[in-house]
Amino acid sequence: MSYNTQIIKLEDSGERVTIIVDSGGMPVDLPSRYLLQKRDNRSAKTLSNLATNICQLYRWSEDNGHDIEARIKSGEVLGITEIDSLIRYLRLNRRQASLIENSKNNVVPMGAYVSGAMLTQKIDAVKGYLEWLGRVALEGRLITDPYCQVIAPAIKDLNDQLDIRKTPSKSAPRYGLTMGEQRFLLEVTAPGHEKNPFQKRVQVRNHLMIKTLLMCGVRLGELLALQIPNCHLTGDNPYLYFTHNLTKDLDPRTMPPDVKTLSRRIYITKELAAEFDSYIMNERKFRGRRKIGKLAPYVFLNTQKEPQPLSEPGFYQVCVTLREKFPEELKALHPHRLRHTFNDNLVEMFSGDMKDEEFKKIQRWMNGWSDTSEEGKTYTRRSTEMKGMWALVKMQNTLMGGTCADAEWLDEDIDF
Repeated sequence: MSYNTQIIKLEDSGERVTIIVDSGGMPVDLPSRYLLQKRDNRSAKTLSNLATNICQLYRWSEDNGHDIEARIKSGEVLGITEIDSLIRYLRLNRRQASLIENSKNNVVPMGAYVSGAMLTQKIDAVKGYLEWLGRVALEGRLITDPYCQVIAPAIKDLNDQLDIRKTPSKSAPRYGLTMGEQRFLLEVTAPGHEKNPFQKRVQVRNHLMIKTLLMCGVRLGELLALQIPNCHLTGDNPYLYFTHNLTKDLDPRTMPPDVKTLSRRIYITKELAAEFDSYIMNERKFRGRRKIGKLAPYVFLNTQKEPQPLSEPGFYQVCVTLREKFPEELKALHPHRLRHTFNDNLVEMFSGDMKDEEFKKIQRWMNGWSDTSEEGKTYTRRSTEMKGMWALVKMQNTLMGGTCADAEWLDEDIDF
């Protein structure tokens, strides 16, 4: 039996649900029930990743002649050798695992293994699902049933064995772009620039998206969920209203963008408002001129003959193109890095003008965080380190009887 992830669009609300199906396309009961119960507190993308990891568990179980559901129901959880075998299987990325399944020599190709962080994610997915299977197996049993006394300790021991097989890893902190990188990015993506790597028909769109992510600090999902009625581009105080994707029933994307942040107005300059207006009335309208009345109301479209809303992979490809074209200047460009850059700029330009708590409130509102969020600490690494470097130089100069270094050097491109 083959296990695969399938995403289904609900007709009434447009919400996407993730299930696991067999080779005949029929839902597999228990894992699909588990995923459906996770819908309330997980995004569709997170559920899809979770389903992929559970599929890998089932494929391993089948390849080794096990029935994982029957094993848990019987109380006979995995032994040490089986756990080691499962971990070796989880280490493989999905593509290479598939190749090995279909090969005769069972040789692991080069570059087939996932990172330590990804392995940890897979192990945690398996642990959560096995715990849930244990709880399901308790349904209908009397409290005096010996199974009730042994399954919880058995699952805990299994989870402990899985935990000690995680690979320690330390992900590198993500920094915002330097001032030089920001200037370069805006320059080479400007429509008509001689180094612009994109076709003319998408130059305005790409430049506007990059500028908005960089200057407004919104998440990519928020930008892709932005609709024309939420672009208030006239008057003295133009703004963009970022909110949840409320028209998923009209959204043709397989995985519509999910907005994790709070709804809010992001005020923009009249110049940026004019750029949005020009894009909507010209480039966007030109792309959808044949069926403009039937298009979903999202601002940013792809380049198909019958345009559809731009997907996250579509914008990721924009970043990939820029990284490949400018490997020295934009070597680590990533959509979410622009949000880090926005927060670095926010700290460097305004944090010194107000008390810490006042600045935190403004930063939380601008980013759509809750009133008690401490997310700002992870979004301002570059600005924090640069201020720390400036403080060290100031202290050293003061102690040595010199003069304080001019703070203008904060604009220099320092690669951490």
